[in-house]
Amino acid sequence: MMQSESAESLIRRICRALSMADGFALYFVLVNLPTARKLLSLQVQEQLARPVIELHVPPEGFGDTTLDGWLLTQVQDAPAESAVFLHGLEHVLPTGQAALRRVLQQLNWRRSALKQIARPLVLWLPRHALDSMAEHAPDLYDWYSNVYEFASPKEEAEQLRGDFLTEFNTNVHPAQRLSKAEKEQWLHTLAALLDEHPHRNAYRAKLLNDAGGLHHVSGNMEDALELYRQSSTITQEIGNKEGEAATLNNISQIYHAQGDYDTALNYLEQSLAIRQEIADRAGEGMALNNISQIYKERGDYASALKYLEQSLRIRQDIGDKAGEGTTLHNIAGIHWAQGDYVTALPILEQSLVIRQELGDRAGEGTTLNNIGQIYHAQGGYTKAMPLFEQALAISREVGDKRVEGVTLNNISQVYDARGDYAAAFTYLEQSLSIRREIGDKAGEAVTSWNIGRTHEKQGDIAKAEQHISRAVQLAEELGHPKLEEWRTALEEVRTELRGAGRISGS
Repeated sequence: MMQSESAESLIRRICRALSMADGFALYFVLVNLPTARKLLSLQVQEQLARPVIELHVPPEGFGDTTLDGWLLTQVQDAPAESAVFLHGLEHVLPTGQAALRRVLQQLNWRRSALKQIARPLVLWLPRHALDSMAEHAPDLYDWYSNVYEFASPKEEAEQLRGDFLTEFNTNVHPAQRLSKAEKEQWLHTLAALLDEHPHRNAYRAKLLNDAGGLHHVSGNMEDALELYRQSSTITQEIGNKEGEAATLNNISQIYHAQGDYDTALNYLEQSLAIRQEIADRAGEGMALNNISQIYKERGDYASALKYLEQSLRIRQDIGDKAGEGTTLHNIAGIHWAQGDYVTALPILEQSLVIRQELGDRAGEGTTLNNIGQIYHAQGGYTKAMPLFEQALAISREVGDKRVEGVTLNNISQVYDARGDYAAAFTYLEQSLSIRREIGDKAGEAVTSWNIGRTHEKQGDIAKAEQHISRAVQLAEELGHPKLEEWRTALEEVRTELRGAGRISGS
């Protein structure tokens, strides 16, 4: 690979190699940006003295078959002397590292099957996709006959940079308003931009931080944390205080979601100190809001409300409508947790209006969910269910796994209250699966508790003990405010089991 080589020279070399290829051979052509890939592919075809089958991977992937199986169906009627150009493979590769490894490992295992196409195969890819292939499908990667890398046109790179800054410098972050598919597309785009901007500067730190945000709401917590850490390292190296504070905040939210409240609070306090040092009022309002949620998780509602009131004053003073909507939602959550539904409901309705006005789809789903919970707590199941269903649809639309897990749990409780335990278990099992998948220990504790109580209502005390025991275990780890209530329930269940001769000891 010689990036200094001119595009014209590289095209000639590709054409020469393809003209000489006999039977199967594998080539990689690296072009980071999509418009340039398309143009260069056409230029190669114009100069190549053999026919080309140009294929584009379908957006839905290969269905029930594999890459080699799909390729065979596409080339079976083509001239034997043709070459195959394959585009778009990167768009069907998952953006989460765990899923990406599985897909690429399958490609690795089936590499020999590609020989069946009996023609030279050219994969047009951005650098990040090839790097992933080299790491997770090394046998396939090592099979190449050559790799050719083109520099990206400056105009296209600048256009993409401009699109990124326009999309991500908005009141409502794309993670909160884009659909799941749109977030996936942006993750591919951010990967290409990172390829194009290797220098450790504020722009690269922002790219990493925003990619982490998209992974975070998609439930890819480990991927998000790794990207946030890379961003944090750069911001500290270059002395970018604002970027450092933002990334520390985002790291805290991963630990919060995993139930590690001490670590989350430590990062938040660092973020708050920096925000106050640089007079970042918007960031200060965010940090105060997020600190409040740690106190809420610990059951210290007075402290939580104190931080929320400070946050709300700042956000209203500076006209931060998105932040105001979030803080109002969280203030209502404190009143709801204390059983004061009369105060909580109108505050939630204010939050909902703001979030709908701003197009904050993720926030809208969360607030609909909480309004539904208030109606549920008051016995208004008919009012609660459509709100939960709206929240579930939105959470799936935007790929918000955390809210999806919450909402599935909440729907289960409507069915449980109606005595439809079979339907309740269906939703509880889905909720539990998601909450375990994303490492939401607090959510797992709640769903485990609900599963246990539903088993108890059905008279299956052994299963009730199993799930309530898991809820207590998690509550002990987290310092959950329901810990003592759940311990008491667990002891009652175990007493019942001992009376039935099902367990012994204390």
